[in-house]
Amino acid sequence: TMVALGDELVPATDPALPWPGRLPEPAPAVLMMNRPQVRLESAGGVPVHVTDRGLFSATPTRLRWGGKHWELTAWAGPWPMDELWWASGSAPAARVQVELPGPHTL
Repeated sequence: TMVALGDELVPATDPALPWPGRLPEPAPAVLMMNRPQVRLESAGGVPVHVTDRGLFSATPTRLRWGGKHWELTAWAGPWPMDELWWASGSAPAARVQVELPGPHTL
């Protein structure tokens, strides 16, 4: 946007508002280098995946990690990762933030 010299640019929206699409609090404290194999499931127990458009195939309601599972209290994302898309054998990946019952957020 062009502004005359000496005039102040007035933002179209309040800059103090939250940034749309950002990771909600709490910020991730640990990033695992060896990504664990976890699975999100819908209410019917069907695995949830990220579509080619970067959306969930269904609403995630449960997280399964190994032999354990938790019902989700909240979730945010997905944020598709475009890392190593050129490498053969690399699988599509996305980041997701989930909140579990109690003091757990992944």
